[in-house]
Amino acid sequence: DWVLGGQRCRDDDRSRHHLPAWPDSFERSTFSPEANVLENIWKVMSNSSSFVSTSPGTSACYDFSDNTSLGMSPPQSSTSTPWCGFSPRAKSYNPDASIALVGIRGAGRSTLAVMASGALGFRLLDADQHFFQVTGLSRAAYKAEHGAVEYRREELRLMRTMLFDNPTRAVIACGPGAVEGTGQTWLSEYAQTHPVIYVLRDAEEIKRHLRVWDTEAISRLIYLSGPTHRSLSNFEFYNISDSYGQVADHVSGSGQQSPRSLALKRVEHDFLELLFRITNRNHHESGLYHVSHGTPSLAPERRPFTYSLTLPMMDVDNAGPLLRDINTTADVAELVISLREMRARSPNFDEPVANFISRQYYAVKRYTRLPVIFNVQFDDSCPRQDLAYYLRLIDHGLRLAPEYLCVDLSCGEQILKSIITARGTAKIIGQYTDNTVLEHGWDNPALIAHAQLAERLGCDISKSSDFKIPLIAYNTGRLGRMSCYLNQIFTPVTDPLLKSITPSPLNDTLLTIQEAQKALYSSFLLDPMYFSIYRINVLQSLSPAMHNAAFESCGMPHEYKIFQHPTVNHLRHLISDENFGGASITAPFKKEVFALVDLTSPEAQAIGAVNTLIPLRSASIDSLIDRNRTGPVAALYGDNTDWIGIHTCIRQNLSPINGVKRRTTALVVGAGGMARAAMYALLRLGVRNIFIHNRTLKHAEEMLRHFQDGQPSADTSLPADWLASPTGGVAIELSYMPLEPPLLKQVREMSDQGWIAVDGLKVLPEQGIKQFELFTARKAPGNIMRDEILKAYKLASWTRSTVCRQFLLPVMNSYTSSHEGPTKNFFIFGHNISHTLSPTLHNTGFRELGLPHHYQIHQTVSVDDTVKEIIQLDDFGGASVTFPHKLQIGRLLDSVTDFANRIGAVNTVVVDTDPTSGERRLVGDNTDWHGIKRCIAKSELQDLQSSAALVLGAGGAARAACFAIHELGISEVLIVNRTASKAYDMAINFPGIKEARVFETLEEAAADRQKRGVSVKPLRVIVACVPADDLGSEKVPTALFSGADSGVLVEMAYRPQVTGMMFVASLHEGWRIFRGVDVLEEQAYAQSELWTGRKAPIEVMRAAMQAKIKENEQAASLK
Repeated sequence: DWVLGGQRCRDDDRSRHHLPAWPDSFERSTFSPEANVLENIWKVMSNSSSFVSTSPGTSACYDFSDNTSLGMSPPQSSTSTPWCGFSPRAKSYNPDASIALVGIRGAGRSTLAVMASGALGFRLLDADQHFFQVTGLSRAAYKAEHGAVEYRREELRLMRTMLFDNPTRAVIACGPGAVEGTGQTWLSEYAQTHPVIYVLRDAEEIKRHLRVWDTEAISRLIYLSGPTHRSLSNFEFYNISDSYGQVADHVSGSGQQSPRSLALKRVEHDFLELLFRITNRNHHESGLYHVSHGTPSLAPERRPFTYSLTLPMMDVDNAGPLLRDINTTADVAELVISLREMRARSPNFDEPVANFISRQYYAVKRYTRLPVIFNVQFDDSCPRQDLAYYLRLIDHGLRLAPEYLCVDLSCGEQILKSIITARGTAKIIGQYTDNTVLEHGWDNPALIAHAQLAERLGCDISKSSDFKIPLIAYNTGRLGRMSCYLNQIFTPVTDPLLKSITPSPLNDTLLTIQEAQKALYSSFLLDPMYFSIYRINVLQSLSPAMHNAAFESCGMPHEYKIFQHPTVNHLRHLISDENFGGASITAPFKKEVFALVDLTSPEAQAIGAVNTLIPLRSASIDSLIDRNRTGPVAALYGDNTDWIGIHTCIRQNLSPINGVKRRTTALVVGAGGMARAAMYALLRLGVRNIFIHNRTLKHAEEMLRHFQDGQPSADTSLPADWLASPTGGVAIELSYMPLEPPLLKQVREMSDQGWIAVDGLKVLPEQGIKQFELFTARKAPGNIMRDEILKAYKLASWTRSTVCRQFLLPVMNSYTSSHEGPTKNFFIFGHNISHTLSPTLHNTGFRELGLPHHYQIHQTVSVDDTVKEIIQLDDFGGASVTFPHKLQIGRLLDSVTDFANRIGAVNTVVVDTDPTSGERRLVGDNTDWHGIKRCIAKSELQDLQSSAALVLGAGGAARAACFAIHELGISEVLIVNRTASKAYDMAINFPGIKEARVFETLEEAAADRQKRGVSVKPLRVIVACVPADDLGSEKVPTALFSGADSGVLVEMAYRPQVTGMMFVASLHEGWRIFRGVDVLEEQAYAQSELWTGRKAPIEVMRAAMQAKIKENEQAASLK
């Protein structure tokens, strides 16, 4: 049985009710009232709330507290009036007015109330919790103890105090009493001066959440309670669960996807966006919704050449799940509702229609993350009853609080005035469409009269010459495309993906944004320009790839270049170029640029650094909006977007339960330029308890003084359990080299405790997106820029390989300044290394490159204080690291590369500049594997993937050998080491080696292979990584070499000239032998390129080494 209008009906009565056709995903109830009921009813939203009953008598709703159906009397209602008396309720409220949420149980009221309370800083009042706190009993317990009548009386009393004793700065999640009897009257009165939001949710999701009843029963409840909830509320929010069009966030460079703790993040975004609109607050003041920037920013309708992505409502279900894949740079999304199509599908505007529209609206919001134009297509040729239907749609649109609402100018002044009065924060677009052939075209007085009408009535925009309000004007159809790209405001556009999934005549005639932009540049209305990144060393910058991909995606013929110079002087030459569009400024020039700029943003002033330089073609700050036009530079504008990348990543990855509150605490590690940007981002988010950890206390205190304008606290220490937050948190690493430093690895291991790790590859594109928008005054294609960053990073990692250097380094050298720079000292750190050939190799290379550097030996038993002192010197340029220091040096460095981290040993120290902060840092790398791999490759063995390899030893060189073997595609490796446990540990570090067999002696390894017989892969690669004195020829089984007709031995030992392993290998034809000096030579070339950024002069370095070897041999023979 089900209840409708106080009448109890049987399921078989449903057949009497007409059900129009809707999309499959629209769960239309099968128990709607008669189709013609609403033709005689018009809901008037005036100062006294009206109530719509779908049939005479009482309305019904469902109370989940006792699982009974409750008959309720409607509140006082206005007399129904015909459509000409349309008078929607005004929707402007005090920003501090309390907010009430209503809806059935399971819709999400309580969770949304928590989100709203945290974002707005309002008190949280939940009806269920309030009832328990006052009475000491749950609702069910109180009803059982005191009876139903006393329970209703107490519930109403508490509801009234909750509403009227908290008129400001509270979020109230109402209980079932708010929609019953007297409660309706009070809530209706409350809604006159306070926002009351009706929360809806899919029946299937409510069932999943409550784990009760079936979907059909919940659908009935939504249908029956809908009229009451809508009559008592003035806004509504559709709580779309992530299962509806699940969208995975961008993964980080390390492949991390959205943690479970962020499951409600999208819902939070959608709901807070609604709250900020209806409370008429600054959309950005909390910092949790969007970033507010001090740069002069105009609304989309005030900027030149903005675009509206056209989405017919009936296509949203088909297009919706794919909208997330559209890299749209549209400024708004236009939800187009065809009145004729709506009337054909459902003759009356009823609850299912309203629910469907709300769901589609919030689906567009979820998918596009754009401001929405709510546009019901109507014209004066529609019959009278269509106008009533149209006004119901418009009234419902106002409940959704869209950013823009289209109203047809043919409706008449009285109705238009009513709509404009009730618009709240929505901007009204007055729309007029003329389908006739006009005698005077665009000069026809009728068109001008309609635009003047829109302006006189108070429309914000006229969609139909000199008007005070923005004017949208274009011709439709294929012949109107030129007028479309010349139109400057909200030009309707489509997307190639939309064309493919929702083919329609409309999509066929619309331009894409890329087509419209290309047309503007081809017509010489906009000009191609060049942009740049400017710093001392930018060879590994990911910014050019990111920005150039964005330009191409947007149809802009701009180019982003690299400019590498040791001083800021050359920048003066760039800014004098009429084609110069802007520059990204990196350390160490972020402070020096202040002297060049004429105007700066508040953010740049607060942080004390400029990372974005914009040329202005007039001395006015207003020209910042007028971009993409060349000409003499009249002034320079300096901005800072570093903080935006940090701010965005915190905001996107801070779970709702960890929303910023009064007691929220943050930690900043470091005190340089990027640390200041991080401090500023945290302050903008509302965080007030900030710890600073820096190895130089003085620098941390200076940064505190910069932001506090006073004395810092004397205690800057951190609690030992700072990662013990019971709800987790977010950790952001600004550097992306390496991609997963120890901190992020530690945090990711705590993901089950709510901690979220964000790597530098997520931060960089967020600030780059803002830079792009400053450069072009256009919305950035964020997804493309994020994807391109990841591609460029992978490419940059690949360029470390020897093969890639042969192709890319000559190109990179063309960017390198001829300025030699100061003299740097390089070293080799190790023990018993007086015989090393490294000084000969590297000093020869420096001389050939014209560099005044010097390479020398520093011999110590261990990594002691002398090593520590050397690497801290200003003239320290880098170092080679050999046995036994490869495993010890890492503790003195700032970071290690992915290669060194995987190998577990450092043989190269590089002095680098942090790509984010610009600070000097010491990076550990490993080039041993390059040398080993290159020697094996020189053997020209074929089909290595079907071969086996043997590694002798388990130290740093052996780890490098395993890595090189893995890179060559060899999946079966024998590891021989006298301590088997060390060999097992090494094998575990290389999961790509599918089969690793461990032995303590070479004899055991040979015996195992003979035992396994013909089934084993031929052993064709052997790398010996142990001192040669420990292994005479008598200890080397010849069977290791006789199982293959050809192979390669890499002997890492330098002495003696012929080792036992080399002697046995030489007895087998087809085996090539590479000595330790061969490996030294190959890895040294890689070291040289890391240190200098230049291609190593291989032939000259090799000749010098060979000459040194001969010299040593002659000297030895004389002794």
